[in-house]
Amino acid sequence: MKSYDMLLSPFQLGPLTLKNRMVSAPTSLAEIGPNHTFSRENIAYYELRAKGGAALVNVGECIAHGATGIDHPSQVVLDTPDALPSLFDLAETIHKYGAYASIEFGHGGKRCNPLFLPNHALPVGPCDIFDGDGNLTVRSMDRELMDQVKAGYRRSAANCAMAGFDVLTIHVGHGWLLGQFLSELSNHRTDEYGGSRENRCRYIIEILQAVRAAAPKCLIEIRISGSELTKGGYDINEGVEICKLLEPYVDLVNVSAGVMEDLFTWIIMHPSMFVDHGCNVYLAEAVKKAIKKPVSCVGALNDPDKMEEILQSGKADLIALGRALVADPELPNKIRHNQTDRLRYCLHCFSCHGLMLTTRNIRCTVNPVIGRELECKYRLPAAHKHKVAVIGGGPGGMQAAITAAERGHEVTLYEKSAVLGGALKFAEHESFKENLWRFVKYQENELNRLGVSVVLNQEADLAFVDALDVDTVICAVGSDPIRPAQFGIPGDNYVLATDIFETGITLGKKIVMIGGGLVGCETTLHLAEEGHEVTVIEMAPEIAMETTAAHRRAMKVRMGLCPDEVGGDQTHPGLVPPVLATSMKCKEIRSDGVLATDRNGQDVFYPADTVICALGLRSRKTLVDELRKTKHDFYAIGDCTKTAQVMQAVRSGYDAAVALD
Repeated sequence: MKSYDMLLSPFQLGPLTLKNRMVSAPTSLAEIGPNHTFSRENIAYYELRAKGGAALVNVGECIAHGATGIDHPSQVVLDTPDALPSLFDLAETIHKYGAYASIEFGHGGKRCNPLFLPNHALPVGPCDIFDGDGNLTVRSMDRELMDQVKAGYRRSAANCAMAGFDVLTIHVGHGWLLGQFLSELSNHRTDEYGGSRENRCRYIIEILQAVRAAAPKCLIEIRISGSELTKGGYDINEGVEICKLLEPYVDLVNVSAGVMEDLFTWIIMHPSMFVDHGCNVYLAEAVKKAIKKPVSCVGALNDPDKMEEILQSGKADLIALGRALVADPELPNKIRHNQTDRLRYCLHCFSCHGLMLTTRNIRCTVNPVIGRELECKYRLPAAHKHKVAVIGGGPGGMQAAITAAERGHEVTLYEKSAVLGGALKFAEHESFKENLWRFVKYQENELNRLGVSVVLNQEADLAFVDALDVDTVICAVGSDPIRPAQFGIPGDNYVLATDIFETGITLGKKIVMIGGGLVGCETTLHLAEEGHEVTVIEMAPEIAMETTAAHRRAMKVRMGLCPDEVGGDQTHPGLVPPVLATSMKCKEIRSDGVLATDRNGQDVFYPADTVICALGLRSRKTLVDELRKTKHDFYAIGDCTKTAQVMQAVRSGYDAAVALD
């Protein structure tokens, strides 16, 4: 049994005694209430974090000056009386679990969209910005406007203090307005607010003083980029000096990284699965060495061993958890109760961010409750106990079995192979999928904990299913890889991407991967890190189009295809950067390679020792249609109905189990 003495120890933050060293980092909102206020769903979202054991719950992306600062439509505005009722409800909800309530003050500055500003006004920032045609797109803030914005921060502070918030977080990083004043990338002023480091900090200090005067009983935290990690931006040395200047005006410093405009730094600010856990902690460590005020760190942290090491080595005082608490809001409590085998690790897959940016909804690949917290809060045990058979042990089938068992049903899961995990069972072979493999083991542990009977090596047909003594069948039989028979496959130089970890095939040095979707690209990365020379042939003009832009960029950086990016080499030792042949159509698989056709109809031959096909998946519709004839109640979930990603499989498994009553 491991000990997490520092992680679980109380921490004195001014007059506040935090019950442990794990705090909830600010995260974006979705589905806000009317007039840019908190909805009941928003409150339920943060309630999960407080109930789960976080010592301090930080409410993210709130706007301190609604007239000029709204960046996107899912942001709560704080400087209006309309904010007060929901602020009271939110603070009260956080407090009832013994957590302290914190709230983040932001302003989009030059990043604001006129569509979301009153009267479609121009965004404002430290300096004027013009487009290519000489039209003004960002208006420089004069003294009068700076005072108006400062007054917004002051009103916001007074409102949040009145509502009962304990900590006010002033966002001065990531390229938000105050970060724009700090950075020479965006601040080219020649008055007392530009030029020297002291001048660039001046407006931030004025804001901090105004907040302190308006809410003297609240603590003040700043959230800052230790380094902007972009060309022309400030580095950690400058970041440390900035923190030293701001230290007298704050009680806590949260050190992050990057700026929003640069997608590369964005995937470091929100670390991808292709970088090490805690990749940004070195920035917090540098700041902590230079100041006396407490420092919190962020950066893909969810492993308790890593968190304990950070604290024990003095790199930070507090661990701020963002996506880790989206994936598992109960993480602090599970650590406290020695249930680390039950941790549901964040995959760092960007599914949550991707949906937030496109639909203003939030979802999580591994946590089916996220995005419907209020609905699930009142989920009751099943009214009638069912005997349930789940056919298929992939992520969707396992989730269905877990949720059904949690609701009191008697569940047996049948899997045709010798192991659980479905398509995820290969994740253990790929270094960057460590947390995905951990998710498989989490599901297995939950099945065991809940007493679900698991039968392996069991094929299921209609006769087998009909013979079962059950009330309900949940079909999760998955999908099969598409086999490219039309290419005239010549022999033993050809293998499916899904088979390379099972068949024992010896792969050649030179490989052609047919299919540049997510499976093809991630398999390519794995092989490239083993030293294979891989060419990816993809019909689309870009690889991995089914995933988010952030995940795609992070993957290409790891592949060594973005050599000029700032922030350090992220490639694996021994990696051979693959060749991406996009807008290419496979024409023929030959014994010595692949013949393809480009967008102009020209043939191109790619020599290969081994050809791997990753052309996608096809639902097992024939089997599903057969099993659907069963005399039992029947549900079909996951890939067997429509091929998708893990998130859809997990959510459909959860939904099917919730529907049983």
